[in-house]
Amino acid sequence: MSGFKYSCSSEEKEKILKMVRDFLKKSKVLLAIAFGNFVESKTFKYVNIGVYGIGDLEKFLEMEIYFSRNRGIPLSLIPLNRLPPISKIKILSQGVVLFEKVPGLYETLLKQALDDVKRLNVVDSYTPIENKET
Repeated sequence: MSGFKYSCSSEEKEKILKMVRDFLKKSKVLLAIAFGNFVESKTFKYVNIGVYGIGDLEKFLEMEIYFSRNRGIPLSLIPLNRLPPISKIKILSQGVVLFEKVPGLYETLLKQALDDVKRLNVVDSYTPIENKET
């Protein structure tokens, strides 16, 4: 992994996000969210995009390679459905939605992740009652 960091103005970031948005809208991706250092700071290593949709990891990898080679921007597509709930919540709550092809999908995924965390916390805190027959 390269230690090289990129830096660009807000206007340049908007252009990059528009390119990514236009590129991904042509795919089977239903929701795309920019997150991480690209959104939060002046320097970044990758343009991290959380994606949700129909497609396999191999197709996402092909898209990353195509975009990086042809646009010169290191793109990292992160399938939201493969992440643990806490990571989904962070991306969904702190990221920037690029597009949502299915109305309400963003809210549904966030609610589902929050419900999963609650369910996991209940399971983690569960202590079975021992049967103490004397």
